[in-house]
Amino acid sequence: MRYLLLLVSMILCVNFTTLSAQGNALNLDGVNDYINVPNASAYNFSKFTFETWLLWNPTNANDLQFLSSKGFEIMELHTSSIGVNSLRFIPTTGVFLDATNVLTPGRWQHIACVYAPSLSLAKMYINGVEVVLTNNGANPLSTAITNNNNAINLGRRADASFYLKGSLDEVRIFNTVRSSSEVYADMISSIPPSTPNLITYYNFNTGAASGNNVGATSVTDLSTNANNAVIINAALTGNTSNWVESYAMVVPTATAATNVSGTSFTANWVASALGTVDNYFLYVSTTADFASFVSGY
Repeated sequence: MRYLLLLVSMILCVNFTTLSAQGNALNLDGVNDYINVPNASAYNFSKFTFETWLLWNPTNANDLQFLSSKGFEIMELHTSSIGVNSLRFIPTTGVFLDATNVLTPGRWQHIACVYAPSLSLAKMYINGVEVVLTNNGANPLSTAITNNNNAINLGRRADASFYLKGSLDEVRIFNTVRSSSEVYADMISSIPPSTPNLITYYNFNTGAASGNNVGATSVTDLSTNANNAVIINAALTGNTSNWVESYAMVVPTATAATNVSGTSFTANWVASALGTVDNYFLYVSTTADFASFVSGY
């Protein structure tokens, strides 16, 4: 069973939890597992959007672990260098874009990062909602992306350090700026290989979840580029370091509450289009961060 968070921001906030997998993800053990994305010349561009679903299972909430890296300070995204449950996005040299306290260990979350130096633009979205980014680097957002012929590493830094402990699903790379509406609309569904400006798409629906997958090291690129990646060092057996069930994208869509009064309301939602939802748990809070709960919920 896995739990996913959905918030409805109004006078009252509602947290629904759902269960049942929609496909597979790849679990990385934080020791030496990672994914090698070849054909690096395809990733030499002037702007990009990087998206993924992450289930982070660190030893500590301030562990520094890499989701991606194309070289030192190039297309880097990593956790918690600047605080608990935080992310640092380094699209290019000297641009350190920090989002504090945005991750929840043990829960699937969608992450999208956008960088366009010609527009002095950088954004990060968590579960489709834009979060505050602070540039703590020496260079401005207009700094051009440093291109090279390095492969992309998913799950570690390019120098073979800071390995990711957790699961990845639905990794997508675009050579353009995706809008907030595009990110939000597509984060809970698969997308066509012909989606404009999509240059890489790994949905990780390979192998048998938690089964014997020894030898199943290829990660299929569903984009028209067909740039398949390779899993390195994974055991590919058991519940870790292997293909596992994914609860990414299994998210109900909240709609406006009705019959709202001083003592009650009716919660409304649309079930997830993916996975099988057996039941919901309802949590009610008067604050959007769920710092406190309504008595009885």
